[in-house]
Amino acid sequence: MRRYHYPDQEEIIADINVIPLVDISLVLLIIFMVTANYLTAYLNVKLPEAKSAQDSAGGNGPTVATVTVTQEGPVYLENKLVTMGELKSQLKERFASNPKLAVILNVDKRANFGSAVTVLDLLQAIGIKNTDISTLEAE
Repeated sequence: MRRYHYPDQEEIIADINVIPLVDISLVLLIIFMVTANYLTAYLNVKLPEAKSAQDSAGGNGPTVATVTVTQEGPVYLENKLVTMGELKSQLKERFASNPKLAVILNVDKRANFGSAVTVLDLLQAIGIKNTDISTLEAE
């Protein structure tokens, strides 16, 4: 039974109204879930153009790994930020379990050329021979 506070009485309402707290918590949870998807889903990479660009036969699957080098220099494996050591160890594991592993290399056209060469050198050291470099078809 709820007690109400009347000005002429000395009783204090001891009930805590949790409905506003639950409303705010749910709104914050929804905002967090929506923004978390936008933060991890997109890498801004401008690929170079080539007149001889072709569609890759690969795709995203267990036999294909995607390595991305951004303009700022960080390297991503499957849209996950990795160091060069982590990239080497993860690609070694994948190559050991699947010798037909192919790597698709996305390099931003504004990126330092040395970063792309470092990744290609790492792939050669591991023994991965099947490498494609992503480009856009020139008009």
